[in-house]
Amino acid sequence: MKETRRKVLPEITDEFAKGLGEFDSVQALRERIESDLKEDAVQRSETEVRRQIVDQILQANPFEAPRSMLDRYLDYMLGEGDERRPRRQRSPEEDERFGQLRESLKPQAEWGLKRTLIVERIAEQEGLRASQDEIDERVETLATRHSRTPSEVWIELEKSGQLEVLEREITEEKVFEFLKSQSTVS
Repeated sequence: MKETRRKVLPEITDEFAKGLGEFDSVQALRERIESDLKEDAVQRSETEVRRQIVDQILQANPFEAPRSMLDRYLDYMLGEGDERRPRRQRSPEEDERFGQLRESLKPQAEWGLKRTLIVERIAEQEGLRASQDEIDERVETLATRHSRTPSEVWIELEKSGQLEVLEREITEEKVFEFLKSQSTVS
């Protein structure tokens, strides 16, 4: 052995917290960490509740995902769905590994596609699509959070194609709130 190294961690002081940029003290840093951990736990819990609701819907109403949609979804998952980009030529070995990867992702892709179809169907059936007012409100919230004007955020979301994503997120939230109100969640 030529040498040993030991990691020396800095002492957590107010100066250390201030050095991170947005904290005045160690207490403020700890409060932020605690808040972030709580928010993360709530988000993971919500994700699990949503998964269980979808599983129960699928169990009560089994259906096959359309093959062509599943293939397109798998292409999207594997980065092959963009027609503007030429597909990379693969060797036979790479092609076989790619096929195995595609096959291994199939159950996940099928579940995700079915989830999307369920959300779309319920949103349509129950009239739960995101309204323009709800989209505007979310844009204003994002603008406030990032110290920008709503019009700047709106333009950026529109240019990047994220406005449709925002609309789908709001619709999905409304659908799952509706489903939770119709269910017993424990």
